[in-house]
Amino acid sequence: MFCPQCGTKNDDDAVFCSNCGADVSQAFSEAQASQPQQSDAGFSPPVQDSHTAAPTYVYQSGTAAVKPGTPMKTSTKITMAIIVVLIVACAALYNVAKQMNSPEKCAQTYFGAIQAKDWAKAYPFLDVTESDFINEANFAKMMEKSVGAQKIVNYSILDEKTLKSGTSNGTDDQMKDPLLAGGLTKVITVQYTVQGETEPQTVPVILVKQPQKNFFLFDTWKVSPGGYITPEADITVPYGTTAYLDGVKIPDSAKAEDVSSGDSSSDSSGSPNDQNNQPVSYQIKNIFAGTHVLKVTSPYTDDYTENVTADGDRLNAQVGGLQVKKSILDQVSQQAQQTIQDIYASAVAGKGFDSIKNSFISDSNVQSYLSENYDRLLDQIAAGDHSDNGFKSISVSDFNTQVLDSGENSGLFIKLTTDFNYAYTAVSPNYMDSTMPPQQQSYTDKGEISFTYTLIDGKWLIEDATGLALYRNYY
Repeated sequence: MFCPQCGTKNDDDAVFCSNCGADVSQAFSEAQASQPQQSDAGFSPPVQDSHTAAPTYVYQSGTAAVKPGTPMKTSTKITMAIIVVLIVACAALYNVAKQMNSPEKCAQTYFGAIQAKDWAKAYPFLDVTESDFINEANFAKMMEKSVGAQKIVNYSILDEKTLKSGTSNGTDDQMKDPLLAGGLTKVITVQYTVQGETEPQTVPVILVKQPQKNFFLFDTWKVSPGGYITPEADITVPYGTTAYLDGVKIPDSAKAEDVSSGDSSSDSSGSPNDQNNQPVSYQIKNIFAGTHVLKVTSPYTDDYTENVTADGDRLNAQVGGLQVKKSILDQVSQQAQQTIQDIYASAVAGKGFDSIKNSFISDSNVQSYLSENYDRLLDQIAAGDHSDNGFKSISVSDFNTQVLDSGENSGLFIKLTTDFNYAYTAVSPNYMDSTMPPQQQSYTDKGEISFTYTLIDGKWLIEDATGLALYRNYY
């Protein structure tokens, strides 16, 4: 039977409506008694219950009765349709965004850039910290040298492995990579073929999850540079030079501290090793693997260029044997000639070593050694008024300087010898008759002095000198 109030069908023995809870037992009996029996569909007058104020119309077809419903508004239908479409669209966009931000997609896009040799597109995928030597330009140079000649025909993603720091998954080399330590990574294996080769090759693309998420709050991934990076480069160059790597000046901040403590002691020849001449060592953190151009310049030497190789583990380069510029050799040769004149002028004037010591390096052992040599010259020339013995005057001329050796050892050096003529006027006692006054004569002769110059704080100073003494006639 149907509820006369809401039209809901109930069991014949129901007392209350299962839908609205109205008492249907008596109301249903009264309604049945007042209605004629019909076999076809027809209209039944309204039945009013004591709980309702308005009549309810019921349409019957045989024994079935249906309450008419309120039709849904068109605007409501449109709104609900829009909501459904938006939900579906958002779900689709989410799935697309998730796929586009997946490590697989990152690896695929990165390797696609490698295949196209689009280094500018591939570089931003690398998990690197930029520096003077880690940048897009150097990455492009490295890639051109290493894979530029290859033509990758096609590639595909094979599989992936999830690695965590400290696990034994993956190769030992991968887990030793300091850029992978401490973070979740994924290894995507790429298989590719190269033009002219039949066998496919595989390469692991190691992805490192970044600490920051993207706009859609998805994880972001970057490619570990792996074998692209050499973690340390040690470069040693002569004192007083400037070093460039791939055209970039190596900054002073890269200088290693306490490269050498030096040694102020003299060797068997009396020539010391000066601390200021010690080579300069640079330590560069992280450069791209492969061949690099090392250039060393200075105002005093010919430019030096060498190709050095970073093998992925380390780079060691030590530059030596630089050649001093001819213009510098000529300059120091002229300086030697002036120094010779100054030495003899000071000696004739009876001046001590302090008058010429600025021409020599400041090392105490060198100063002591050369001071002794000068004092012997001073004794020969004789200080004072030269009234009874010694040189009254000396004039040097006709210099001929020959460079014996030059370059870089513990520092930049020049060894040269200078021949010269000298004229002098000397006095000597009258050995035949001591009562007679000293005799005075003028003579000419030849001398030769050898100097070793070294560069100290931008100045060429003498660290060794031989042949200061002059020959004179006695009568």
